[in-house]
Amino acid sequence: MLKNRRILQLAEDMKVPVVWLLDGAGARAEETINKGLPSVMHLLEVARLSGIVPQVGIAMGPCSGDSSLVASLLEFIIQVKGYGMLFAGGPPVVYSAIGEVISKDDLGGWDIHCRISGVADNPAESDEDAIAMAKEYLSYLPLNAYEYPPYKATRDKIDRMDDELLSIVPHEPKPYDMKKIIASLVDERVFFEIKPYFGASLVTALARMGGHTVGIIANQPLVYSGALDAKSSMKMRHFIDLCTAYHIPLIFLVDVPGVMTGSKAEKEGTLRTGLSVAYSLAYADVPKITVVIKKAFGFGGAAMCGYGARQAAVFAWPSAEFGAMPSGGGVLAIYKKEIE
Repeated sequence: MLKNRRILQLAEDMKVPVVWLLDGAGARAEETINKGLPSVMHLLEVARLSGIVPQVGIAMGPCSGDSSLVASLLEFIIQVKGYGMLFAGGPPVVYSAIGEVISKDDLGGWDIHCRISGVADNPAESDEDAIAMAKEYLSYLPLNAYEYPPYKATRDKIDRMDDELLSIVPHEPKPYDMKKIIASLVDERVFFEIKPYFGASLVTALARMGGHTVGIIANQPLVYSGALDAKSSMKMRHFIDLCTAYHIPLIFLVDVPGVMTGSKAEKEGTLRTGLSVAYSLAYADVPKITVVIKKAFGFGGAAMCGYGARQAAVFAWPSAEFGAMPSGGGVLAIYKKEIE
């Protein structure tokens, strides 16, 4: 514990990123039992560094107790498939506490935390893949919040055109893959997606344009028609905070019918989680650009850096339409009695 705190203090003093390689069952019982009130000091050190220097965690093996607590505080978390697990208490503790019999993977494997809970961000195929992923992620960020992201020269020609952009968005009302638009816009068609399986109706990615790092926030029409739900809203807020902390401009690619509705959405607290995006937007003092691709309606359109978000510019694709709600829904709301 003291060694962990020492490294964190050095990272704060030297203003350099921290990478955690995690594989442990928490504190040693023989050293901590009857030692008084559990310490929170090292967790506070991690929290204080958040947004000051980048912090990455790689779950390379089963992590319970303190190892999982540290991981859950970090800005970017990778889980190695089949090996990296995260849980407050492992299967023996779970069985002892509530009598549930469950495997490590079903309790805290990558499918649980990268797809369902959102505690972790990206899965990796192996330790080597995870380390390469951490390096790629860090390549987009500055060493600390007192610097700007590094410039990387692109091999793209300055007048590069992409005719695919003319046909990606269909004229008829049917879904399309927003990631194709992202690839067409960014340097060398390369982008680093964060949380690809969680809140999949929204794409969050780091990329470069003209050699400079940018953050991409885009609705994904292939999932829920791009509507924002509780998970995608949580994902957006975390990403906006990350980009704000490290001076990364934000580009919003908008094709959103609104916020998800229905009983499931209400039970998930979509109203609160969706609206909480406003907290992050309010303090996002980085350059922002809004591009309406096809539709931007209701609070979904507002949350996607809508009117009044102090963005540098707003652009509209030729297919763009926007307003308080789609015309069909508006007619039903206004003339409900007449229609019935």
